[in-house]
Amino acid sequence: MRCLGGALFNKWKLTGVLAVSTGAFVCIIAATSSAPPPISAVSDVVPSFSKSQSVNDKLPDSVLAAFATTGADLENSRFLGSGANLKYFAVAKDAGEICIVTVQIPAKPSGMGCTTLKGFETYGLRVANAEQTEQAWLVSPKGTDRALKTTGTQDSSGAGWQQVSSNLLILKPTSN
Repeated sequence: MRCLGGALFNKWKLTGVLAVSTGAFVCIIAATSSAPPPISAVSDVVPSFSKSQSVNDKLPDSVLAAFATTGADLENSRFLGSGANLKYFAVAKDAGEICIVTVQIPAKPSGMGCTTLKGFETYGLRVANAEQTEQAWLVSPKGTDRALKTTGTQDSSGAGWQQVSSNLLILKPTSN
């Protein structure tokens, strides 16, 4: 259905159309939607948080020490995937946040990026190493296909996004 200047409303149920004196049509949209429910828990982003932590999910001791004062639950991490230079782990943080902890290969702490769960499905969480030679993007499990379509398979430098787990994308630079 097209309304409001041709905007396409695929995910909303239309409850009625109101003709305005100018001849334009205005859509009246119901409160119900077929859009995915909002993300409210870390397990909504990384489903393995609803299961017991495995040995592979644990952060190295050097990383635990480096990020001990961040307020993140480092003892309850989940392994997301690996790139050429980094391993990526998810952790929960107080106040409804999710973080990606990056670990250099071999096990040296590299960095941590966090975002709130509220609105996570809109963009997700994207991190990069200091040299910008590797980037990772954690997206909503329901939005992986959309993220791949909107970014395409290559960025402006020719580097390509690769899906390394259900909802983790890694930007692999091209070799020169």
